[in-house]
Amino acid sequence: QYPFGYGLSYTTFTQEITASDITLTAHGENSVTVKVTNSGSVAGKDVVQLYMEAPWQSDTDSFGIKGVGLEKSKVVLVAFGKTDKLGTGESQELTLKFDTDDLASYDVFGQGCYVLEKGDYKFNVQADAHHWGDADSDHAPEDSVTVTLDTSYIYKESGSGDGEYAGARGSDKIAAENCMDDVTAGDGCMLDGYLSRADFTSGMKTIMEHTSDEEANEVLDSDIEACINLSGTDTYDYTYETYRDGVKTSFTETIYAHGANMMPYGDKTPDGIDAAGMDFPKWEQTYYVVEGETDSDGLPKIVDTEPSSGSYHKLSCSDMTDVPIDTDAGLAIWDKLAEETTIAEAIEIQGNSGWNVSAVSSVGKEAQKCQDGPGESANGTFAGNTWFPCAVTIAATWNTKLARSEGVAYGHQAILAGVGGAYAPAMNMHRSPFGGRNFEYYSEDGLLAGQIGGSAAAGIQSTGVNVFIKHCSLNDGDTNRGGNTTWASEQAIREIYMRPYEISCKDYVANGIMGSLNRIGMSWFHYGMYTVMMRNEWGWQGYLITDGDGTDGDTYNNPQALLCIGGSILNRGCYINAASTEAAFGVATDYAYAQQCLHDIMRYCLYQYCGSKGVDEEGNVVSGVVGVTSSSSSGSSTGLIVGGVAVVAVAAVAAVFGVNASKKKKAKEEAEKAAKKKAAAKKKAAAQKKKAAPKADDAEQK
Repeated sequence: QYPFGYGLSYTTFTQEITASDITLTAHGENSVTVKVTNSGSVAGKDVVQLYMEAPWQSDTDSFGIKGVGLEKSKVVLVAFGKTDKLGTGESQELTLKFDTDDLASYDVFGQGCYVLEKGDYKFNVQADAHHWGDADSDHAPEDSVTVTLDTSYIYKESGSGDGEYAGARGSDKIAAENCMDDVTAGDGCMLDGYLSRADFTSGMKTIMEHTSDEEANEVLDSDIEACINLSGTDTYDYTYETYRDGVKTSFTETIYAHGANMMPYGDKTPDGIDAAGMDFPKWEQTYYVVEGETDSDGLPKIVDTEPSSGSYHKLSCSDMTDVPIDTDAGLAIWDKLAEETTIAEAIEIQGNSGWNVSAVSSVGKEAQKCQDGPGESANGTFAGNTWFPCAVTIAATWNTKLARSEGVAYGHQAILAGVGGAYAPAMNMHRSPFGGRNFEYYSEDGLLAGQIGGSAAAGIQSTGVNVFIKHCSLNDGDTNRGGNTTWASEQAIREIYMRPYEISCKDYVANGIMGSLNRIGMSWFHYGMYTVMMRNEWGWQGYLITDGDGTDGDTYNNPQALLCIGGSILNRGCYINAASTEAAFGVATDYAYAQQCLHDIMRYCLYQYCGSKGVDEEGNVVSGVVGVTSSSSSGSSTGLIVGGVAVVAVAAVAAVFGVNASKKKKAKEEAEKAAKKKAAAKKKAAAQKKKAAPKADDAEQK
C-alpha cells in the first residue's frame, strides 16, 4: 500500500530547509522556506510536503482521558507547495506558511476545545506521510526543524487546565467547544475505543477479528433505538456517557421526532437558547436607500420611512454590492433585506430548492437554475461541456492554481449552460474504500482536500456562479445511505471530516453547502454540526441545502426538522406547511423560533445570490447581482458578471460572451453611472406623477 503523499517522477529532486520563522505564538503565523533542486536529468515539478510531529502525552492530567492523554497522529500535514517547472540543476525556494492555531488538536475528552500541548514540535519536509524515521533510516525526512512550546494553549476563555487560555482561534468567531457529545458517545461500542496510540497493536488485533463479509453482530443501544423511533411531537430524555475533563460523565438532552436535535415546538435549543422566549421576526417591511449617501460605515444609507425629498428607492438585491455580512452594520442591512420578503416566499425557498433557487420578487431576486456536478458542469445536459479529470486526480497534482483554473473553466461552462448554482465541488473525505462516490472526493487528508477543493470553489465563484460544496459530511457510502446512522468522535469530525468544508468556507468564501443523506449520529441534520460549528463558530453565512432528499409527513427527513438548523430542501416542493407535516408536528409558523429560522434561511439565500463571491483572476471583487438568472416566463437564461470575467446571454439558440479584460473596470464604471442616471430619471418621473395624482400613486407605493 502506497502511503499518503507518495508519488513518482521522471527526475529526482533534493529538498532542504533554508530558513524558518516558527514562534508558535497563539494567533500568530509561522513559515518554513524550502529550497528544491532538480538533481536529475529531466525537467519537472516537485511537491514540498511539510508535516508536524506534535508532542504526545505531555500532560495526561489536563488533556484527553486522564492517564491516557489526547490522541494524535504520529505526523499531520500542515502545509504544502508546488514548484514551477525546473530544468536540470535549477532550484526554487518555496515559503510555506501556517497559523499556530491550525496546529491545535481537538480535545473532545479533556478540555472540550482546541488545545496545543506544550513540548517539542518537529516540522519535517517529507516525501510522504511515512518518511518520519530516524535520520539514518530509509524513511528519514528530507530535512527538519524543531521548536519547543513551553506552555500549552487552551483555546477557550477559561477553565482549570494547566496552560494559557487563549480564547477562540484566530479564524473562529467564538471559541469552539463540544457540541456533538451525543455523536461521540456513539452506539455504546465506540466511546472508549479499541484503537489507541497507547496500545496500537492490541487495537489492530481487535479490528482484524472482523471480516467484511460477516453478518451484522452489533445492535443499537436501546435508548438510541427509542429516540430514532420517536414520532409526532413525542420527546425523549436521552442520557449518554462521554468524557469531560478527562473523566466519564453522564449527560441528558431532549431528543425529538426520529432522532432530531430540535423541532419548531422545542422550548430550548441544544446550545441553551430560549426558543420559546424569542421575538417573531419582521416580514413585508419596506426600507429605502437614500441615493448618493452612505452611513458612518461607508455603507448605503438605509431609512425606515419614505424620505420627503431627494432621490431614493426601495432596498433591493441590486443595492447589496460590497455590503459585508461579517460586520454588525453590514449584517443589519442584510437583515433588513430579508425583512422585506414575505413569509410565503421564505417557505417557498426553504421547501423548493431542488435544481433551482426560486425567485424572490419582493426584493428583485430572480430564479437560478442549479445543476449537478462535479465531474462536468451541467452534468451532461449541455453539449460541448468538459468532463474534467476526477477529484482524486486533481488532488494528486497538489496544485492549487490548477484546481482554481479548473473551477474557472467549470464556471464559464456553467454560464453557457444557463446554470447559476453548481452542485460542486465535492469534498467529502475518503473515510472508507467502500465509498461509492470516492472518485468525486479529493483526499483522505482534510488539509489537502480543503485547499484543492476550496481553490476549485473559488474559481467557480470568480465567474459569478454559486457553489454548493458537498456532501457535508461523513457520507460513508451510497448504498442505502438515506437515513443511516453515522458515528465518529467529535475530534475526528473536526480535524478530518469537516476540515475541507471549514477551509473552503473560511479561506475561499464558499457560499453554499449541500448536506448528506445520512444521519450524523441519530439526527438527519445535527444541530451541533450545522448550527453551532458552522454558523456560530465559523461565522459562515452561506446557503445550506440537503442532498436530494426530504419527505412530507411524520418522517425523519421532514422539512420542519431541517428548518431548525437553517437549511433548505433539495426537492421540488417539500414544505413545512404541507398538510401531512402539520398533522404530525403542528404549524411551524406558530412559533417564533421557526419564523426566525425562516428569516435566517432567506438571508442566507439572498447573500449567496448577491453577496461577495470572492475575487476574479485579476483580483477584482465579485459581488452584487451576478451570475446566471432565469426568467420563468420566457424560459430563457441570462448571465451578467459585474466586475467579473464574462458577460453572457443564453437565449433560445444564441450565446454571446466576452468582455475584454482590459475594459472591465471601465465598463463597470459606465454601467454604474448609467444605472444611477436611470434611477434618478425614474424617481423624477415618479415625483411628477405623484404631484399630478397623489391618491393613485399612494396606492401604487403600498
